[in-house]
Amino acid sequence: MTAARSVSVTRPLEGVALVEMGEPGSLNLWDADLELGLLGALDELGADPGTRAIGVVSRGRAFCGGADLSRVRALLAADRDAEEVVADVVERRITRALDTPTPVVAAIHGACVGIGLALALTCDIRLASTDARFRTAFPERGLIAEHGTSWLLPRVVGLGDALDLLLTSRTVPAVEAHAMRLVSRLVEPGELRPALLEVLGRIAGTVSPRSAAVVKRQVYADQARAVGPALRAAAEEMAGAFRSPDAAEGVRSFLEKRPAQFPPHAPTAPTVDQEDRA
Repeated sequence: MTAARSVSVTRPLEGVALVEMGEPGSLNLWDADLELGLLGALDELGADPGTRAIGVVSRGRAFCGGADLSRVRALLAADRDAEEVVADVVERRITRALDTPTPVVAAIHGACVGIGLALALTCDIRLASTDARFRTAFPERGLIAEHGTSWLLPRVVGLGDALDLLLTSRTVPAVEAHAMRLVSRLVEPGELRPALLEVLGRIAGTVSPRSAAVVKRQVYADQARAVGPALRAAAEEMAGAFRSPDAAEGVRSFLEKRPAQFPPHAPTAPTVDQEDRA
């Protein structure tokens, strides 16, 4: 596993990996160490056939308080042309959670700001505690909707709410975030980790890894498709599913009234096409 001081991976349940960020009590600011550890962990876990569900959590008092501004100031001071800046952002690919075929679930507490919000949006499911709060912050720093936020946020909350959050940079409390579907489930702070493990355990214990990878790829790819091509792609995927051992096991286990025993699956194709990445 990629080494970084601020990121570690634990395995609380069979088939489940937790990527834990930050130090206890910290705001878990995004810096080079966090980026290296987090993105490296997602790369490696996504390629691991034994990992069927991935959780992303923070050990600090915030999910992520945004970028370490001392790092941003250093980048601003550097003499770099536009091509170099673009190449750097594309190479970093903060959208790793989108790329991995394995379902990724974020458990959010405290502040979720700027690049931290971008990270949360790239996760497939977002849970939050009632003490969570969300803010884009980009325009307040003279920046733009970075790392795919302009693509993801309108698809999650709708165009009006996305523009509201992006243009005002206002802080959104957890209850409002849940009402606008920025998060799918809201729990009390002490219930956040158990709720995360329940979701991850259900995915890892009951869902075909192959089916999860295909469904995830379908959903993101279909955001850029018309209904006709989406239906054709679904028909092609269904033909592949019929030929897979997963479908046979899924039907057989239902008829035999027992839990399904799906085989591991580690597809190599990314979930989001290169041209669609932020």
